[in-house]
Amino acid sequence: TRREVRRRVRGAALAAAQVGRRDGDGDASPGDEFTTAVSDSAAAVSLGGLDVSPLDSRLYRAVTLANGLEALLVSDVLSDTAAASLDVAVGHFSDPDDIPGVAHFCEHMLFLGTEKYPDEGSYRQFLAENGGFSNAYTSMENTNYHFNVVAGKFQEALDRFAQFFVAPLFTADATDREMKAIDSEHQKNVQSDPHRLFQLHKSSASPLHPYSKFGTGSFATLSDIPKVRAALLEFHQRYYVASAMTLCVVSPESLDVLEKWVTEHFSAIRGGPKEARDSNCALDPASADPVAAYRDLAPFEQSQLARLYYVAPVKELRLLELVWITESLKPHYRVKPASYVAHLIGHEGQGSLLSLLKARGWADGLSAGPGRSTETFATFDVSVELTSLGNDHRDEIVMLIFGYLRLIREQGVQQWIWDECRATAAMSFRFHEREEPIKLATRVSAEARAFPKEHALAGPFLFYDYSPSVIHRFLDVLVPEGVWICVISSEVAAQRKMDLSEQWYKTPYDVEEIDERTRNRWRDAAPADGLRIPPPNSFIPTDFDILAPESNIAQNYPVVIRDDSRWRVHFYQDDTFQRPKANVYLELVSSAAYQSPRHAVLTNLFTLLLMDELNEFAYDAEIAGLHYGLSNTMTGMRLLVRGYNHRLLVLLRAIVEKMASRRVCSERFGRVRDAMQRDYANFFMEQPYQHALYAVSYCIQVPRWHVRDYVAVSKAVTAEELEAFIPSLFERMHIEMLVHGNMRKEDALGVAALVDEVVSFGAMYEGEYPERRIVEIPSGPHGVLWQAAVPNAADANSAIENYYQTSSCGARADQRHDVMLELLAEVANKPCFHQLRTVEQLGYLVFSGIDRVDNSQGFRILVQSTVASPVELDTRIECFLESFGGTLEVMTQTELAAYATSLITLKLEKPKRLTQQTNLWWAEITDRRYEYDRHEREAALLGEIQVTELREFYKTHIAHQGSQRRKLSSQMFGSSHSITVSDRSNAKEGGPSLIKDPIKFRNSRPLLPCADPAAPVFG
Repeated sequence: TRREVRRRVRGAALAAAQVGRRDGDGDASPGDEFTTAVSDSAAAVSLGGLDVSPLDSRLYRAVTLANGLEALLVSDVLSDTAAASLDVAVGHFSDPDDIPGVAHFCEHMLFLGTEKYPDEGSYRQFLAENGGFSNAYTSMENTNYHFNVVAGKFQEALDRFAQFFVAPLFTADATDREMKAIDSEHQKNVQSDPHRLFQLHKSSASPLHPYSKFGTGSFATLSDIPKVRAALLEFHQRYYVASAMTLCVVSPESLDVLEKWVTEHFSAIRGGPKEARDSNCALDPASADPVAAYRDLAPFEQSQLARLYYVAPVKELRLLELVWITESLKPHYRVKPASYVAHLIGHEGQGSLLSLLKARGWADGLSAGPGRSTETFATFDVSVELTSLGNDHRDEIVMLIFGYLRLIREQGVQQWIWDECRATAAMSFRFHEREEPIKLATRVSAEARAFPKEHALAGPFLFYDYSPSVIHRFLDVLVPEGVWICVISSEVAAQRKMDLSEQWYKTPYDVEEIDERTRNRWRDAAPADGLRIPPPNSFIPTDFDILAPESNIAQNYPVVIRDDSRWRVHFYQDDTFQRPKANVYLELVSSAAYQSPRHAVLTNLFTLLLMDELNEFAYDAEIAGLHYGLSNTMTGMRLLVRGYNHRLLVLLRAIVEKMASRRVCSERFGRVRDAMQRDYANFFMEQPYQHALYAVSYCIQVPRWHVRDYVAVSKAVTAEELEAFIPSLFERMHIEMLVHGNMRKEDALGVAALVDEVVSFGAMYEGEYPERRIVEIPSGPHGVLWQAAVPNAADANSAIENYYQTSSCGARADQRHDVMLELLAEVANKPCFHQLRTVEQLGYLVFSGIDRVDNSQGFRILVQSTVASPVELDTRIECFLESFGGTLEVMTQTELAAYATSLITLKLEKPKRLTQQTNLWWAEITDRRYEYDRHEREAALLGEIQVTELREFYKTHIAHQGSQRRKLSSQMFGSSHSITVSDRSNAKEGGPSLIKDPIKFRNSRPLLPCADPAAPVFG
C-alpha cells in the first residue's frame, strides 16, 4: 500500500518544470558554479518561431485558421502513432447558475454522434479497430478533448474528431441516457476525499463568483431533461466557437500535410465574435469571452477568509492545509514567483520546515506550491501531513509556517536561489525525455493559450526574468488575513460539533473565524531556531557528456556481465537516446521478506524507515533530476535509481550505506509505523472496484496475505523486533540488476562491488528462491463466486469483476495463446464499453481487458454501479458476452486484420524514452523470461491469427458452455444493494460455487505450473 500524501508540488524547480535565461543584475552567488555549466548550452532554441529544446527532433508550426482557431502542428517522423487534442476556452465556471454541470454534460454529449457520423459508438469503435483511444475532461475554464490512433488512420480519425465541433447531434435519447452517466460519475466521487475537499473550498467562496459552483453535475441538477437539453444547446451555441479553440496535432506526416488536413477538417467550425458580427447571427459577440462575466469579481470576500475549517475525512487522513488566494499567475510566467517561494517553503533538506516538524514528531510530509490556476486568480497551497502528535500542535505548526515566511522576507529575495531554480529547470527542459504524442498534444492544447506563440511549448517550464519586486509582491499576499485553513482529521472532528454539511458531497464540517489576536500572533511569528534558507544544491550535475560506445560490446539487448550464486548483472550502454542519464534497477530477492504477514510488515517498515532517513539527503538529488524508489515486494525488495549519471552513483552509495545500517531509531519508528498503519486502514476505504480486483488476486495467488493481516500485525511490531529482523532479510539473497544508459560496463560492475562491500549477504540455498503460484480456477459454465460487502458502509457503489482465466502465460510455447487473448480483448473493448456504459448505463466505470497475475492470465470485465447490484451486473455481463460471440461469428478476416494490424503497429513501435526501454527490459528480467524480442515474436504471430481460431478461442474459454471456461466472479455490495439470501441462491447446484474462505479455496485447488526461468543473454 502506498502512503497517501498530498504532494502537489515538491519544490519550485520540480513544480514549475523549469527553463530559461536570466535578465537582470546581480553579484556572484553561491549557486554560480552549478548554474554556469547548464547555461553554457542553450536550454531552448527557436524553431518555426517556437522555443524548443535543442535536443528535440520534432518539427513545429503554429497556424491560425480563417475562422480563428489556433493550431499547433507537430511533425514527429519517429512516431508510429498520432494524436490530436482540442481545448475549448470554457468550463464549468460558465454553467447556468441554476443548472450545475452543463459544461461537463456538453463534454459527454459530443462523443454521442454527429451529423456526418451519427452512430453513437462509431468514433470509439473506429479508434478501437486502429489501436487508439480517446478521453476528455472539463475544468473550471476549459474543456479538453483528445485521442490517439495508429498513424496510418490519423486523417480519418481527425475528420471524425472534428465533427464533434462542427455538427454534433445532441439527440434527446442520448441526452436522457448520458445524464445517468454524469450521475454515476458523481456517485463514484462522493466518497473521494480530494473531491470533497475541493468542493468545500469552492462552496465556501463568494456565491457571486463562479468558483463557488458545483462542476460535475448530478441527477439532482440535470434531471429536468427538456430544460437541460435547451441549456445544453444554448451553451454549445454560445461558447463552442473556433476563436475559443486551440488544437494540437502530432503525427509523422509533414507539416504541410498536417496544415492541409487541419484546414480541411476544422475550417467548418463556426467562428467567433467577428463572424457573429459579419453574419448577423444571434450569437452575442461578448459571449465568446466567458471570463468577461466574472473578470471583476473576487472569488472570496474578506469575510470569507481568515477562517478555520474542520473536516471529517472518509479515509484516515491527518492534513493541515493553508490556502491563499493570489492574483492570476499566468501574466508572471516569466518570473514564476510562486515557484520561487514554493522551493523554499516546500524544501525537505536540513534546516527546512519539514525537517523541523519531523524532528518534533509533528509531521510526516509537507508540500507547497501553486494550486488552482485561472484567468483571474490563483491559489498558493501549503499542505502538512500531520502525525497524531501534530494534531495537537496545529497552532504551533501554523506559527512555524508564518515564521518561515518572515525569514524569507527578512533575508530578501536572493538572485542565486532564483538562478538555481532556473538552472535546474533549464537542465530538465533541455534533456527532457520524449513525450507520447497524446500527452504532448493534450498538454500543449490546454496550456498554449496562456503564453505568447513563441513560448507555447517552453513557457510553462522556463524561468525567463529575475524580478525581486514581483516575488516580493507575491510574498505580501501570504499573510494571516488572507489565509483559508482546513484541518482534515477524524480525531479532531470527533471533538467538534460537525453539524454543518457541504451541499453537494454532504461532507460534515465545522468552521470558525480566526480571531484578531491569533492573526496578530501569526503575523508577528519569529523564525524558529534551526530554520534556514536551503544552501546551494551540490547534486546539480555539471558533466553532460555522452560516453563513446565501448567497442567490445555490440548487441541490441542487455547482456549478463556477472552471473554467480549471489548476482546476475545485466548491462546495456545506451546508444539510442543520447541523454546524460542512466537507470539502475535492483531486485533484491530474499525468502525472509514474505514468509508471513509479520515478515511482510517488517520488510515494509524497513523500506519506509530507510526512505524517511534518506529524505533530507535525497531531496536535493530529486530537485537536481535524480530519483529513487525503494519498495517491498512478494519476493523481497526493489530499488530503482534514475537520473543524470554524473551524480547518480553518489546517491546510490548513500542508499546502500543507509541500507547496511541495521539500527532503528525508536522515535522515527513510531512515526513511520503510524503512517503505515493509516495506509493499511485506508485500503478499506478505497473504491469498491478496487476491492473487487483485490479479491480476485487474493483468491488465486499463493502465497498472498491480506491487508487485514497487516493491520493486526502492525499494532504489535516494535522497533526492537524490526532491528532483530533486518539481519535475516539480508542473510541470504539473490540480486538481479539492470544498468542501462550513459554508463560503462565497469560502472555497472562497480555498483555490484559497492553492494558487496557495504551489505554483507550470502547466497540462497537451492530451491529457496520464492515462487508465486496461481490457483487453477475450476472449469464449468457457472464458475466460482466471491461476495462481500464494501468495507466503507457509506459507499453506495457496488462493483464486480468477472475474470475468465485462460492459461498460464509468458513462455514461448504459449505465445500464440497470449496474442489470441490480446486480440480478443482488443475486439471486445469498445463494444463492451458501448453496451454496458453508453447504452445500458450500468455505471460510469466500465472496463474490459487482460488481467495478468504472475504466470496466469485471463479476460476480465469490471463494472462499478449504484443502479444495479453485482448479481444484476453479472447477468448483464454474461448477456454481453453472448452477443459478442454473435459478433465474432459474423466477423470477417478483413475486419479482424484491422485489429491485428493496429496491435502489430503498437508492438513494433520503438521506445522513445530511455526509461520506457529500461522498463520493458526490466519486466522481462523480473519475470525471469529474458525474451527481449517478445514484441517482435508476438507481432509475427498476430499476423497469422485466423478469425476461425479466435472464434474457437472464445468458444473454449469465454462462452457459457466453453470446455475450458474458468470463471471467477468477484462481487462487492455497496450500501445500495444488500447481499440477500436470494442473491446467494445462485450458489446452489447448477449455479456458481460460492467461495466462503479464500484460503481453503486455494488449498483445495491445483496450482498452475511454474514456468521454468529462461536463459539470459550473455555477453
